Amino acid sequence: MPPEADIADQQPQHDASPTPGPSRPLTPLQAPTPFKELPASSAASFTTTLASKEVEPADKELELVDKEATGACKDTRPWYTRFGRSKFSNAPRPEVVVMADGPALVLPEPPTDHEKYVYAQTRRLPLYFFCTISFLSVSAGIWLFAISAPEFHWFIVLAFIIQFNFILAYGVGYSGRDYKLDNHKRVVKEYATSPGDNPADILLPCCGEPLEILANTYKHIARLSYTNHRVHVLDDGGLDTNRGHLKKAGNLRHAFPITSGEFFTIFDADFCPRPDFLQETLPLLRESPDIAILQTPQFFRPCSEQTWVEQGANTTQKLFYRVSQVSRDYWGAPICVGSNAVYRRQALEEVGGTAEIGYSEDVHTGFYAMTRGWRVKYIPLALACGIPPRAYYSQQMRWCSGSTSLLSNGEFWKSKLNVIQKICFFAGMLYYSTSAHSASSNKLFEVMHYDHDKLNDETKSRSRARGERSFTIRQTSLTTPKSGSPTYL
Repeated sequence: MPPEADIADQQPQHDASPTPGPSRPLTPLQAPTPFKELPASSAASFTTTLASKEVEPADKELELVDKEATGACKDTRPWYTRFGRSKFSNAPRPEVVVMADGPALVLPEPPTDHEKYVYAQTRRLPLYFFCTISFLSVSAGIWLFAISAPEFHWFIVLAFIIQFNFILAYGVGYSGRDYKLDNHKRVVKEYATSPGDNPADILLPCCGEPLEILANTYKHIARLSYTNHRVHVLDDGGLDTNRGHLKKAGNLRHAFPITSGEFFTIFDADFCPRPDFLQETLPLLRESPDIAILQTPQFFRPCSEQTWVEQGANTTQKLFYRVSQVSRDYWGAPICVGSNAVYRRQALEEVGGTAEIGYSEDVHTGFYAMTRGWRVKYIPLALACGIPPRAYYSQQMRWCSGSTSLLSNGEFWKSKLNVIQKICFFAGMLYYSTSAHSASSNKLFEVMHYDHDKLNDETKSRSRARGERSFTIRQTSLTTPKSGSPTYL
C-alpha cells in the first residue's frame, strides 16, 4: 500500500469550467489508487480515475460471441401480446458471453429511443379494469372455499389480508394519474444544462461481478454526453481480511465524504445508461430544489438467450415501474430503488449519505429524506438497461426485508407523511406477505380439498358399510330362529 496521503490530494476536485468534449473512456482493469487504509468497520471502497484502454477478457475460458452469429434480440412474448409493438425488433443485438461453468451472460445495451418512452404509456385504466374482474372472481372462489366446511373457516383470516392488500393497491392505482410526458419535455428544454453547470459524480459500486459485465457498463458510462462529471468505481470485493461494514450501504457511505459533486448518480454493476441520462434528469432537479432523489426505472430487455428466470423477472418488474410507481409518484410516495437514481448531495449531507442499514438502503434513504421534508420524484423514462436477476429469490428476499422493516419501525408511524403516502408504503409492505400467502395457499387448497374429499369418501364408505351390516343383521334376525324357540311348519 502506498504511503498515506491526504484524501483531498488523491481525489481531484471538480473543475468549475471543464474543457468541452467527451468524457474519458473507462477501463475496469487498471490498478486502483486506494485511499487511506480503512478501519475494520468501514466499507472496502476505493475511487479511481480510469484511462483509455481496450478491455480484454481476463479468463481465457470465456468466449465473446460475435453479434452477427448471435442474431437479433428475439421477441419471446406470445404472438397475441405483440400487436402495436413492432419496434421491439429494432432493439440492439445482444452481446453474449458464453460461460464455462454456467448459462451465458447477455450483456445489455442502453434503451433505444422507442424503449425510452415505452413506460410513459402506462395504460393504467384498462389494466386495472381487467385486474379488478380477475380479483372479484378469485375473491369469490376464496370465500366459497373458506365457508365450504367448518375446518376451512380459519382461512378467512388469510383471505381478508390478501383482499385488503389488493383493495389498497387498486385504490392507489385507480386514483392516480398518468405521467405527463409533455411537461417533462418542457422542463428539460427550459432548464437545459450546459458545460460547467451542476458538477455530478457517477458512483459505480461493484463486488465480484464478471469483468465482461463491468467492461460493458464502463464502456457506456464513458459515452455520457454530460461533460462535467467524475466517475468513481467503488470496489467492495477482493479484500478478504476486511469484511466491511453494512455491505453495499457501507460502500456508498464511505464514498460520500470523498466526493464533491452537487449531484451524484448510482449505477449497479450491470446497468448501462443512455448518453443523455444526465440531460434528462438534472433539469428536473434544477427546477425543483426540494427534490432529494430523482428515480428512473430499472429497465430490462427480454431475449431468448436469457434463462426463463431472467425473462420472468423482467415481466414482474415491468408492472411496478410502468404502473405502480407512476401512481405512487402522483401521491408523493414513490420508492427509491437505488440504481439509476440521481441524488442531491445537500439533502443527504446532514445524515452522512445513504441510510446506514445493511439491506435495501435505497428504500430507507428515500423514506428518511421524505421525513426530513424533501421529496422523492419518479419519472417513467427508461434511461438505463440492466441484466435481469438470476438469483431471483435472494433479490426478492432483500427487497422484502427492506420494505417490511419499515412496518416495525416506529419512525414510520410517527412520521409526518400524510395518510395517502402511508397507505402507499403500507401497500408495498403487504405485497410480499400477500404474495407469500397466495403462493402457499394455492397448494394448500389442493391438499386440504383432497384430504376433505378423501375424508368424505371414507365417511360415506363407512356409513354405507354400517348400513349394509345393519341391514344384514336385521334380515338375519328375521329369517334365523333363535336357539330353543319352537319351529312352526
